Amino acid sequence: MMKKIIVVDDDPEILDSFNIILSEEGYKVYLKNDGKNLLSCIKSINPNLILLDFRLPGKNGDEITKEIKNQNGLSNIPIIIVSANYKAEDKSLKAGASDFIAKPFDIDFLLEKIKEYL
Repeated sequence: MMKKIIVVDDDPEILDSFNIILSEEGYKVYLKNDGKNLLSCIKSINPNLILLDFRLPGKNGDEITKEIKNQNGLSNIPIIIVSANYKAEDKSLKAGASDFIAKPFDIDFLLEKIKEYL
């Protein structure tokens, strides 16, 4: 069965890049450009992994991670925070993220991390 990944980033070019890279690897990719209605989206898609930008309009990735991790049935979904802000790593991990990847990242490294959590 095809693994499902939700990618949340407010930069359309980054979303396009993730979509191309992950689709070519055989993943079913769902793209969101903000954290609005993300919990209901997660519940309906039931993803195997979430790639989440740290800086988003409205709420940061650490806040969104806490919300997801506090939901019954969602807390076991691995979340990888992806950010150009290297200072966000501690906040992300403390919030419950499984991992942190700094932008810019190596594509092979990203794919290894994804496989590690799937």
